[in-house]
Amino acid sequence: MRGTQIQHGSFESPYFYQWKRKEYLPDFSRTARFELLEAKERRGLVIHFAATGDEGYARRRMVASPLLKHGISSLILENPYYGSRRSPDQSSAVLPTVLSLMRMSRAAQDEGIALARFFRKRGYKDVMMSGISMGGYVAAAAGREIDFPVKICSLVPSHSAAPVYTEGALMTACDWRSLTDTNPMPEIHPLILMRKLFSISDMDRHPAKRKKFHAAIIGARKDAYIPEYSVDIVHRALPGSSLEWIRTGHVGAFLLGMGLYRRRILELFGIQS
Repeated sequence: MRGTQIQHGSFESPYFYQWKRKEYLPDFSRTARFELLEAKERRGLVIHFAATGDEGYARRRMVASPLLKHGISSLILENPYYGSRRSPDQSSAVLPTVLSLMRMSRAAQDEGIALARFFRKRGYKDVMMSGISMGGYVAAAAGREIDFPVKICSLVPSHSAAPVYTEGALMTACDWRSLTDTNPMPEIHPLILMRKLFSISDMDRHPAKRKKFHAAIIGARKDAYIPEYSVDIVHRALPGSSLEWIRTGHVGAFLLGMGLYRRRILELFGIQS
């Protein structure tokens, strides 16, 4: 599109987790990378987080590009462990361990918050966290943690990874045999252990930084991956947010919900498409 600038950038991930020691991302993932599609008017900026398996920028560029004509710029962040941030030993977007999934989610949040702060100082007063599925969770979770108001738009988000991997269709994605073999507490079933581990990521586990949010949540009534109660928790964790449902499944939301998703993004910026 004429007047659009496309830039690529990188920075060192601010992620670290303090437990018995400080833990950082592995070296191959420590450099965060992004693509910036900058509109000429610069009325606002959307930070787009990745869905499960969404490597590179092309898929989210399809969401971002139509926003440009309305003056909305977009920043597409590549997740740790995906694309150019994969381990040399990782042959696909399938993550090798539960720990790598937890690191990826938390690091993406930290990186998104850092980018929101940077571009706010650069002149973007209106910033949005946005995403679909896992990206919707990361957008909402990061939006709750940031210490200044941001807009949030999430399509089919969950409140935690727990229901996705222990209740939904992705239950079969886990190597339960390996988890059983390596479980240091054999009296605990790996399914229960997984729920306990993932409860760390529950969106309602910690209080939000603000009391009210300018946010839109869209759930799918026939979602086999994310139960309705999980979407409801996201809504409750963002007081002031709107919640609406589309009558399709999880994959259908990617295909049929895009128009609604983009409209809600624009409406949160006060733009009627």
